[in-house]
Amino acid sequence: MVYFGAPVTWKVLLVPAFLVFLVVIVASLSLLLSAVNVRFRDVKFVVPFFLQVWLFLSPVFYSSDWVPAKWQYVFALNPLTGCLNGFRHILFGTHLDSISFLISCGSALVMLLVAVTVFRKMENTFADVL
Repeated sequence: MVYFGAPVTWKVLLVPAFLVFLVVIVASLSLLLSAVNVRFRDVKFVVPFFLQVWLFLSPVFYSSDWVPAKWQYVFALNPLTGCLNGFRHILFGTHLDSISFLISCGSALVMLLVAVTVFRKMENTFADVL
C-alpha cells in the first residue's frame, strides 16, 4: 500500500481476521471434498466446474453493490462474499454491510460444521474404500 501511495489506516489490522475467515472457508471445502472424493472418484472432475461457477457467483470481478437490494442477503449466503467485501473494505475503503458480513460468517461456520460432520462420519470407511 505504501508503494502505491495508498494511505495505511488502522483497518490494516483487520487483515489477519479476514485471512482466518478465508482459511475457514478453504478448510471446510477441503474437508468436505476430500471425504466425498474417497467415496466418489469422479468428484475431482466436477470440482473445477463448480469452482468456476462459484467464482462468478462471488464478487471477484464485480462489486456486491451491483446486486439488487432485495437479493443482497441471499447473495450474502455465499461465504466468499463477506470475505471479499471485507478485503475491499480494508484496501479501498468501501462500505462493509455488517448484517451481510454476519450472514457470510454464519454460512462459513455452517459449512465448516457440515464438512467436519461429513468427514468424521466417512473417515471410518476410508481404508475400506481405498
